[in-house]
Order: sequence, then structure tokens, then C-alpha cells
Amino acid sequence: MMPILYFAGIAAILFFALRFSCGNRVMGHAASGSHNSLPITDLGWALSLFLSITYVVCVAFDLLFPRYVMYETWAGLLPGFVWLTPTGFAIGLVESFLYGWYVALVFGGLYNALIARRRAGMTRLARPSLRFLGAAGTVTGSRYLVEAGSRRILVDCGLFQGFKTLRDRSRKPFPARPAAIDTVLLTHAHLDHSGYLPALIRAGFAGRVHCTEATAELCGLILPDSGHLQEEEARYAARKGFSKHRNPIPLYTLKDAEKALERFDAVEFRRRIDLGDGIAATFIPAGHLLGAAQIRLEIGGSTVHFSGDLGHDPDPPMRPPAPFEGADVVVCESTYGNRRHPDIDPEAELAPVLKRTFARGGTVLIPSFAVGRAQGLMYHVARLMARGEIPRVPVYLNSPMAIDATAAKARLRRGEPTRPAWEHSGIGGGGA
Repeated sequence: MMPILYFAGIAAILFFALRFSCGNRVMGHAASGSHNSLPITDLGWALSLFLSITYVVCVAFDLLFPRYVMYETWAGLLPGFVWLTPTGFAIGLVESFLYGWYVALVFGGLYNALIARRRAGMTRLARPSLRFLGAAGTVTGSRYLVEAGSRRILVDCGLFQGFKTLRDRSRKPFPARPAAIDTVLLTHAHLDHSGYLPALIRAGFAGRVHCTEATAELCGLILPDSGHLQEEEARYAARKGFSKHRNPIPLYTLKDAEKALERFDAVEFRRRIDLGDGIAATFIPAGHLLGAAQIRLEIGGSTVHFSGDLGHDPDPPMRPPAPFEGADVVVCESTYGNRRHPDIDPEAELAPVLKRTFARGGTVLIPSFAVGRAQGLMYHVARLMARGEIPRVPVYLNSPMAIDATAAKARLRRGEPTRPAWEHSGIGGGGA
């Protein structure tokens, strides 16, 4: 009986040590899924029955063919075995049975423990992460890379703008491998949030770009204009010789921008879209600009909320930003994070200047951004005229891009479909 007690004791000690250190995973029932684990119970029965049947077959073989007796082999494997006595046969059968469970519990349990530890390590590595690839230390070049499971999602893909030291950052290799990014989500169309897209696609990004319908249309104006300006600047630098490069190359071209527009997929506000691996995105109104959105990412039961650029409340003619609905993590644009906007009526400030200038027969020239600001100014001027606070005078909008952006806004107000981004072919002549 000593061999039986010996094997049973060793198996029990080793198995319970593994069970204590690794929990239920030792039995192949890890909570995170056990498709790579061994089912210990099934394995134990299978091995025990196999060895027991093998033992019986070998004893029967020895009885039938005495010349080929296997006593010495079995005596070495089963200590205490006495040849062909009832007690010896019973001991051998029990020991054969226990051998199967011994192997299953100890070696199978050890295998499952190692697999479980490896899976736990992979899970730790696969925990969602958020990297700031821009708009950190500056307020331009918004780019946020979310990595979760096997997915890499880039929220915004902006150009660095402003001083040359900032603009030069757009020339550096993208901090993540573009070909490894699965999806780009755009909060809105301004270049500091969308302007690097043509360069990213040229560098190997092969996925889709999700944004609202109006953002796609505005990008159809802004990105080709940006590519055209990049080419003009490179030609000018070559002509004047102020570039350190002998043949200055644009960051991207008009054709690059047009190719980028073919990747756009328009998404409705408040519509939840599946990005794979249990990740979903929802675009929420942000005010600020036509089509601008906050983006809510759902990742494995947690939520990450990207504010994008938020508009004022109120900010005619834009709708106010949707109220914040809560999240586990908030990524907030903070250009004005340290101050409050003055609570001033823009029409009350604009009207006296216009009346005074018109009264003396003058002309008012207002520099303005072509997309967003120009439409807001025209809205306020029209309201002042409609109320009779200023005389009705001709209003000229001297920017092809501003004219197209105004037409897009008018179409949306009337509920008409916007033009797909890739159908825009004119260069904006944009502007100030």
C-alpha cells in the first residue's frame, strides 16, 4: 500500500499547491476563456482508463503467452507488484489507475498554470492605452492614439501650425506606424485636427476615416486647398532659395488630399458605430463648427470622452454643445482652459462700428477665417439689417472656400444632402 499512498500524496500536494497559487485556472476553467487549457478532469479519466486497460491487456498477454512474460517491465514501473497473485493484480491495477490521475493533475495542472500566467501577461499588455501624439505642450496638431486589444484608433489627425518650430513637427515621422492604425475618427474639419490626413495616408495608413457628414464636406474644401498651398509654398521656397533643401518637397500635394477624401465615411450624430474588438464610437454635437463633434469611445465596459473643440453656449448660428453625459476618462481640448470668454453680444459690438462707417459712406473690410467665422459674421450682419439697426448695403464674400462653406451650411439647414467630400474639385482660395 505504500506506493499507492506515496503517489496519491505527492499528486495531492503538488496539485493543491498549483490550485492555491493559480486558482481555478489549473482545472482549465479560466474566467477569461480556456480554449488553450487542458481539461484536467477529462484528461485524468482518459489517462487512468487507458493505463488500467493497458495493464489488464498486458497481464492477459502474459497468461496467454508465458514465453513473452512482461513481469520485469511492470515490476519496474509498479513498485510492490507481485506477479500474478490476486493482491499483486489489484495493486497493479490501482497503481495504473493512479498513474493517469498523477500525470493529469501534476503535469496537466502545471501546463494550465503556465498558460494562465502567460494569458494574464498578454492581458496586461493588451490593456487599453492612450497616447498623446500632438496637442501636448501646444494647442495645435491634435492627435490621440487609442490602443485596445488588437485595435489602434487615431482620434484626430491634425497639422502643427503656428511658429516654424511647431510647423517643423509635421515634417517628422509620425510617432506611430501609419500602416498599423486601423481607423481614424475626426472631431471636425479644421486643419489642426484633420490637416495631416493626406500625409498619414501617403505614409501607409490603409483604413477608413469616420466623421460627420458636414465634416466630410468641409474637409472636401479644406484639405485640397491645404495641399495646393503646400505645393505653392514649396515652389516659392525653391524660387527664392530660402529652404535648406535644394528641391523643397511639399508635405503633401493636391492629389494626395483628393486621394485622402476617398477614405471618408460619413456618420450621423448619436449613431453608435462598431469599430471591432468590442470598441464602439458615438459622435455627439460640439457646436464650434459645422459638423463638429465630441467623440465618445466605449472600450471594454469603460468610456473615453474626447471633447474636440467645443463651441460657446450660445454661439449663433451654431447649435450649443450637447451636455456632457459622464465618462471614465475625459480628454479635453484646453486652448481657453485658463480663462472665461466674455459674456458680450457680438451684434451689440458690431452694430456701432458698421453704422458709423456707413454713415460717412465708408466700406468695412473684415478679415475672417473662411470656414466658420465668415459664416458667423454674415449671420450677424444679416440679423442687424433685418432689425433695421444698420442700412441694407451690398455684402461681398471674397473667398471661394468661404462661399462653398456657406453653401454647405445652407444645404444642411434646408435638410438637403451634402456633397460627398471626394466630389469637391475647386481650390478654395481660402482664407483669412
